[in-house]
Formats: sequence, structure tokens, C-alpha cells
Amino acid sequence: MKRHVDLLGILHIIWGALSLLIGLSMLALTVAAISIVASEPPEAGSTLAERFVAASFMSMAIVSLTWGAAHLWEGFGLRRPRDWARTFGLVLAVLNLLLIPFGTALGVYTLWVLLHDDARALFRPGHP
Repeated sequence: MKRHVDLLGILHIIWGALSLLIGLSMLALTVAAISIVASEPPEAGSTLAERFVAASFMSMAIVSLTWGAAHLWEGFGLRRPRDWARTFGLVLAVLNLLLIPFGTALGVYTLWVLLHDDARALFRPGHP
């Protein structure tokens, strides 16, 4: 079961890195949207839609960067079996079930691995 936990840690690190990449892309789109709003002459005024788009990109960037950082942190915790990583992994697994199709697959695999009795033993304090 140790191999499955290691693989699960690697998958969470990859999932987190991809989420961080998406977050950085959204951040770049936020900068572009803000620069478009700022480049208009003051008398023209920016429309509500332009400001809404910039705010939407920013909120998606924050969510994606947070999501990616959480998966990276949890993936490294799974690689070096930490007692908190199992609990945090189960929480992220339930949330990943909503992200069809890849998040669902990762969530199901995470639940299968971390709810197995042999995996529980790996995360007990004092386990070698």
C-alpha cells in the first residue's frame, strides 16, 4: 500500500502544479483586463462589464492558486506520511469529486487508497 500512497502523493503534486499554472494564467488575464480598463480615457469611463470581467479573473486566479497550493502541500505530506496529510487528503478528495472528469478520478482513487486499512497504519504516529 506504500506504493499507492506514494503514487497518490505524486498525482496530487501534479494536480496542484496544473492548478497553479491555471491560476497564473488567470492572473495574467487579470492584468490584461485591468490594463484595458485603465487605458481608456477618463471621459469615456469603463463599463461595468469590463470591471466585472477583471474581478472575475482575479477571483478565479485566487481560487485556483489556493487550490493548487493546497494540493501541493498535501501531496508532499503524503509522500512523507504525515498524520495530518491523510485527513486533509480525504477532505480534498471529497471536493475533487465535483471536478468532472479528472478530479472525480483523483477523488475516487484518493478515497480508495486513504480509507484502506493498510494505508491507515502508515499514517499512525510512531509508524516507522
